[in-house]
Amino acid sequence: MKKYTVLYAEDDLILLNNYADFLDLFFQEVFKATSGKEALTIYEKESPDVIITDINMPNMNGLDFVKKVREKNKDVIIIILSAYSDKEKLLSATQLFLTQYLIKPIKSNDLVILIQDITTLLDKRENHQLIQINKNYFWDKRKLKLFDKDGIDIGLQAKEVNLLNLFCTTNLNKVYSTEEILNFIWEDSIVNKSTTGKLRVLFSTLNKKLEHELFESTYKIGYKFKRD
Repeated sequence: MKKYTVLYAEDDLILLNNYADFLDLFFQEVFKATSGKEALTIYEKESPDVIITDINMPNMNGLDFVKKVREKNKDVIIIILSAYSDKEKLLSATQLFLTQYLIKPIKSNDLVILIQDITTLLDKRENHQLIQINKNYFWDKRKLKLFDKDGIDIGLQAKEVNLLNLFCTTNLNKVYSTEEILNFIWEDSIVNKSTTGKLRVLFSTLNKKLEHELFESTYKIGYKFKRD
């Protein structure tokens, strides 16, 4: 299990530190957060394999945090921790595709069994997550990372990650319109000179990071992967 990472969000510092120490026995790295807002920041930066979060937290509760994650990633494993009094909230959260929920106080045996199940699931996923974009680059759907043919991680900014995630969700030969990309990256952006300029900068900046260009524009249509 030591090859996977977990984000644990809990506003009770004693519980946070105690369970983080326990999780450290099974995970390569444990990221800690004391609020939903902090958890979201860590998630966007680190892209952990597993999220474990309490519901009742300040500065964005656990369910709102999970909703934000699910807007961009439907696959990351999410476990909700709740008190018995939170069951109504959990029933209203079925659309969030939770992997599991645990009732506090959590028994260590239950957590170990769940971690073992998660390990099995992640191992199965790992065998089906690498997408070869072209002869030079691969996209890891699980880690949301771009690698070159030598396995070197190309460090990406958040919007660059979202861009790759969009282009790798369907046919790799698909041409995406400017409007489709703007709506996905910036949400509800109006197509005008300013927003199309931002988009050109995004593609240009990403291509300049790479030894071989990854995207190309299609006249009056949009953008697509450069597959050659």
